[in-house]
Amino acid sequence: LNIPFINQQDFHRIYIPDFIDEFSKIIYEIKPKELTGKQNIKEKTKVGKEWCYRNGYDFKIVEGKYIKELLNDDILQLLGKLNIKNLKNKLKGLKCL
Repeated sequence: LNIPFINQQDFHRIYIPDFIDEFSKIIYEIKPKELTGKQNIKEKTKVGKEWCYRNGYDFKIVEGKYIKELLNDDILQLLGKLNIKNLKNKLKGLKCL
């Protein structure tokens, strides 16, 4: 999913969500808590939330530290070989910001 938008400096940008659960209709954005206050992150969050509202999805920000704890290092090293079904099951119980 690519969501085009124009940022505060009038530059054309594209927001690409980290995870999309099409079955549950949830977009997950994974960010370290300390970055959630940065202007570019706020812009992307706003655009993501607006898209979700228009398309019947929920938008959740998940702290990156929690994902690292949730997914063990073995899974993170496999990146391209992630089992999406297992990942979705783990994401259901997320502690969202």
